[in-house]
Amino acid sequence: MGTLALFYVMYASTIAAGVVGVVRFRRLDFGTRMLAVLCIVAALQLTLSFVLSLLRIRNYEVLNNYRPFELLMIGAVLYILAGHAVVRRIVVVCVTLFLAFWIVDLNTLDDPTQINNRMAILSRFIVIAMTLPALYFGQRTTSGSFSQSPLFWVGTAALLYASGSLFVVGLSNQLAAGPRDTFISVWHINWSLLLMNNLFYMKGLLCKPRRQT
Repeated sequence: MGTLALFYVMYASTIAAGVVGVVRFRRLDFGTRMLAVLCIVAALQLTLSFVLSLLRIRNYEVLNNYRPFELLMIGAVLYILAGHAVVRRIVVVCVTLFLAFWIVDLNTLDDPTQINNRMAILSRFIVIAMTLPALYFGQRTTSGSFSQSPLFWVGTAALLYASGSLFVVGLSNQLAAGPRDTFISVWHINWSLLLMNNLFYMKGLLCKPRRQT
């Protein structure tokens, strides 16, 4: 298999997560339905980006405009599944701040010919700020094993991907401007994290929601 083998594995896992979301949708509660919607849209977004790249059409706009949707959906999932007043306040503040910065950035600094590194990095920090309290309060209030809760898998996936991909997304434009082999080699980190993220999301979709106390 070639250097893009990991990409195709990651792509397959993204599609698989979307399919699980569709199949399981009717049996999910509201919080995990939001996760299903996120997985479905992520599969569509990645497919569109992939097709555009094959056609040699710039796909940065797709990536840049998907980011606020992704953060909003992660926030919604954490808000609903954590069910704790502190977590909900943090999520509302974080999402509101990000959307405000995104709107200002879109109208002042945005360059559609490049990946928006500023918002990419900010979104990672915002996700970390939301997931840490969600996991902390979630493990304190969930009855039974927290590892069997959808919140555990969603929060862990979002936290690991956000923290692990900071370096890669921060240098994405510089990497894209350099040798293709270097870009692909470094981007393997992002694909590996996305693969793990998708597997954790699928596990979250397959969990039975647990009543919180």
